[in-house]
Order: sequence, then structure tokens, then C-alpha cells
Amino acid sequence: EREALPHLTFERDQLEAEQMHKEEVDIAQKPLSKSGYLYKGPFPDEQGGFSMSAKSYRKRWFDLKGGASYGGYTLIYYRDDKSSSMKGKVNLEMCTDIRKNSKYRSCGFDLITEDDKIFFPLAAENERELE
Repeated sequence: EREALPHLTFERDQLEAEQMHKEEVDIAQKPLSKSGYLYKGPFPDEQGGFSMSAKSYRKRWFDLKGGASYGGYTLIYYRDDKSSSMKGKVNLEMCTDIRKNSKYRSCGFDLITEDDKIFFPLAAENERELE
């Protein structure tokens, strides 16, 4: 049988690992802010008796705010980019999945909650905006 070689850690490996960890922590602590237009389908509290279709999507201005050190991420939406009155928000910490959904819009996606019962339908104008 072959004798196992001892595991050696070199100073350079240790320094690289520490630098990578520091960069990961820095990224997690930086606040995130991203804004842009998305099309918003009816959210769960708005769906009572409302049938969803491509026409039920409304163009709204969205702000993604937050970060790990800020208690999570929130998606806030407004009527347009000039509006200061928030129309609603989604706590992204309660969302566990993002699923592509092009049933009503070609660049559509759903934010899914943990219990898989509540979803938030959204869509981008095009693939570039989807990023």
C-alpha cells in the first residue's frame, strides 16, 4: 500500500485563503442598490378573483436594497422612477427560489416563497434588462 503524503500548508496558500475570505466578507457587508423598470404581475394580496394575463402586468420602477449586514434584501416598487411614494415591497428573505416563467411575458420570472404557495410574478423588458 502507498503511504499517504502529509498535508502541507504553505504560507502563500494561507495568505490567499485569508484574502479570499476577506473579499467574501467585504462583499457581504457592502450594501446593494440596484434600480430599474420591471413588469409586475398581480401579487398575492392583489389576486382575489383576478385572472392573470399578459395585460395584467404593469410597468413599475423597482429598487433592490439591502445586504447581509442590513438584515437582508428588499425589493421596493414605485409607480415610476419619479415617484417618491412606495406602492409596495417584497422581503426577499422569504423567497427561496426564482423560476423562469415565460407564460405571460417572454422574460418573465417568479419569486417563490418557502412554502411554494406564494409567488411574485415579474418580467423584464428584454434579456439585457433581466440581468
